[in-house]
Amino acid sequence: MQGSSQDSSSVVKRYAYDCLDKLNQLAGKHIKSTYIQKFWHWFATRHIKKIINESPDSELRGDLNEIYLILKPLFEKVSVADELKNSPTDEAIKKKVYSMPGMKEIADLL
Repeated sequence: MQGSSQDSSSVVKRYAYDCLDKLNQLAGKHIKSTYIQKFWHWFATRHIKKIINESPDSELRGDLNEIYLILKPLFEKVSVADELKNSPTDEAIKKKVYSMPGMKEIADLL
């Protein structure tokens, strides 16, 4: 976690700041203009930090849970794909599993 102003924050706020830090890293990889980077940090980061700081933990917990619910299906599929990829299962069985409804996304993760 970055920034000393966040050190005394609640656990929920620290997770929210960690998510913001990761989003900033993702955005930073794609923002090439110095002016846009400055605007991003001045406007987006500053305002989101203010929102996190002023929001009650119960509200942030709900927001973070919504993010979790969005990401959960992806990571469940990644887990299944990893298990299949690392299993000594016969290739014919794997092909049959991949042809099952809903398994295409898992096959794509392999």
